Amino acid sequence: MVGRIAIFGQPPINIRNMKMNFYKKYLLVLCLMGGFIVNSHAQGWSKSFEFYPASEGSMRHTLIDDTIYIKSYCSCHEGVQCSFISKVDTAGNLITTQEYYRPTRSMQMGVYSDILLIDDKLVTSGDDAWDNSPKNQQVQHLYKISKSLDSIERVPIPIPDTVSQYGGNVLYYEKEKIIVVKALRYDPNAVDKNITQILALNDSNQVIWNYSYKVPNSKLKLTDVGEMIKNSDTSFIVSFRLSGPYIQYFSMNTKGKLLWQYTENNFIQALYGNPNTYKPMIAPAEGTDIVRAWYYDAGLQNDQPQVEISRITNKGQVIWQHKFPFTTSFDTTEIRGKTIWHLLKTKNGDYVGVGTCLYLRFNKDWSYKFAFETGYAFRVDKDGNALWERYYVDQGRSKFGYQSFYAVAEGDDGSLYFSGHITDSIPNVPGSGLNSNVWLLKTGPDGCLTPGCDEDLVY
Repeated sequence: MVGRIAIFGQPPINIRNMKMNFYKKYLLVLCLMGGFIVNSHAQGWSKSFEFYPASEGSMRHTLIDDTIYIKSYCSCHEGVQCSFISKVDTAGNLITTQEYYRPTRSMQMGVYSDILLIDDKLVTSGDDAWDNSPKNQQVQHLYKISKSLDSIERVPIPIPDTVSQYGGNVLYYEKEKIIVVKALRYDPNAVDKNITQILALNDSNQVIWNYSYKVPNSKLKLTDVGEMIKNSDTSFIVSFRLSGPYIQYFSMNTKGKLLWQYTENNFIQALYGNPNTYKPMIAPAEGTDIVRAWYYDAGLQNDQPQVEISRITNKGQVIWQHKFPFTTSFDTTEIRGKTIWHLLKTKNGDYVGVGTCLYLRFNKDWSYKFAFETGYAFRVDKDGNALWERYYVDQGRSKFGYQSFYAVAEGDDGSLYFSGHITDSIPNVPGSGLNSNVWLLKTGPDGCLTPGCDEDLVY
């Protein structure tokens, strides 16, 4: 076992009730104590982990056989990018951590790649330069890891010379026994330097087809890795940002055939020039429809687009839509600036989105006091009706600035597990700034750490 663990949190204290319009919205502040306190009436917990003494990040995790597997990364040792996979039980106890490091050679397991269980191995995508000695370019790999984390098989994804290829999401089709992987391919000599690449591998790790997707409008440029989801037993859907406010969607089948494509122009002034923050997160609906978390212009401040979730057809027709409010106020606290980083379709057909938001605190005369980022989540039903929208704050560390969620997974009992980053007060290098650790939080299906919090404002 490697790394250190900082454990915090206990059931929050109920202060008062609040109801907002036609659905409920509450601020959850996690009150810190010296250690984690077990409460038989509690349904959730919140913990932070330091796997390496550096600023760490975590983007995706999964829940398999009552065990949480979480990927993280940081600059380790001599500043080389390292990756980690850790096992945590559903009570929040760290079981073990495995570090993946090679001197002078970076590895980053894909921040947008899920972790799948295939033939009793954990499978995810990513990229490293372990074998690329002359060029030190990042090359995409599939990583197949034993559930005990004591062995790893690196499967290189072949690419042309002079090209770097960065790992995207991974899908598995059990009937055909193929793995579909998405990549962002970078070629400095090409007119379109960034290309979306889709590949399928059989159970012998052989590439059986390879597809380079070209955006229909040549004036629009690919700007990010994007998302890929399975929408049937034989097909999948891809979404990604293009230049300006455009979103590109396309669907393929498991034979490598392009089924449909659609370019959406959703004009939002604040999204120009900001493709790395505002990304279209998608989840499957029925047939070719998509449920998408995106943003709308509230008409109040051009630099703060607001979160909305919609179900749309593959031609852009809106079936339902819910727009979350521009701001939320609790006495002298205001929430705004929400961003979504992951969207999950739950087992009962609801949709849960997680991300980050800006928490602003004012004095009683509404003069500015301080601000920081904190965790954000919402849930809507299959028809887009909002069930809850919540904000999660580690109060003891709020003065350090950054608390964010980047992924959500669901347990068999409907519990939700959020992961992300949280900043602490301990600089890892003398003279450096504060560093972030991995944040993992468990709630009930209602987003509560304690049962019945849906009528409570917890301060």
